[in-house]
Amino acid sequence: MSPEQKVNLEMQFLRSGHLPCQLPKRFIVVILGFLGMFNVYAMRMNLSVAIVAMVNTNSSLPENNTLLYTECPAEDRREEAITESESKAPRYNWDSVTQNHIIGAFFYGYFITVIIGGYLAEKFGAHKLFGAGIFMTSILTLLTPITVQWGLIPFIILRVLEGLCEGVTFPSMASVESRWAPKMERSRMHSIIFSGTLIGNVVSFSVSGWLCSIDLLGGWPSAFYVFGVIGCAWYLFWCVFVYESPFKHPSITSDEFMLYKDSTKISKKQLKVPWLSIFTSIPFWAMVLAFMGGFFADTITYTELPLYFSSALHNDVKYVRLVYIHLCQV
Repeated sequence: MSPEQKVNLEMQFLRSGHLPCQLPKRFIVVILGFLGMFNVYAMRMNLSVAIVAMVNTNSSLPENNTLLYTECPAEDRREEAITESESKAPRYNWDSVTQNHIIGAFFYGYFITVIIGGYLAEKFGAHKLFGAGIFMTSILTLLTPITVQWGLIPFIILRVLEGLCEGVTFPSMASVESRWAPKMERSRMHSIIFSGTLIGNVVSFSVSGWLCSIDLLGGWPSAFYVFGVIGCAWYLFWCVFVYESPFKHPSITSDEFMLYKDSTKISKKQLKVPWLSIFTSIPFWAMVLAFMGGFFADTITYTELPLYFSSALHNDVKYVRLVYIHLCQV
């Protein structure tokens, strides 16, 4: 859209007075952005819990796991947990190494697209890329119970594809914020939207454990079906109510439009990224290292904690969620 067209659009909104829907459009972006980030972590987290129910605990343990039961002897409790968690869904004889490969496969794809996600957002549209990333992840999540029956390799490939699709969500959402967040509201909008990741983490952990412990849709497959359907439903609302920028929204009010009138004074062609200054900046590398450390600790915690509760502490999947809730409260 040229500057002249934007000026004409501004004059049109100023003359229109008010429109039927008075809910600020940036509020809608924040609400759906929050729910989108909620879905991002919910679909990333559910496998870490569901894999506890997917593994055949009645099978013989590999030699490298025998020390766990020497350190935490609880055979009677373990047998009781196995009996309680029986379900109609198939179970698989995956050892601890295989389970770690399955969980880690997601991040092989995620690492690629999280780096180029910003470029893709600028090229194809940030709100389109964000929606498409979550929608494709939702479809792959729905296909998980079917794909896992085809074998270990197809399942790992599916997890890599999920990582590729979900990796674009963080950079694209940052680009959406840059268009929709007024200067005085950027921190507030960012905090609300990205708090969805933490809430999605807690809710997915708890709900997935509960879904795996009941007979709904066969047990552990329901953990993928429920969050996959939620992600697809969210995508419909995102496509209908969110636009690329305030200047392209057909029903934005004149008062809200005035918040963005100064954001088009600098053309994108005039912006140059000072790459040399960035990569030679000590504070920049300090932030990178701090983020890497925090992200590593966070990822290890929510991906490995369910397996630790199951293998070392012999907790059934439905008790795993209760322990996690207690840890969050502490």
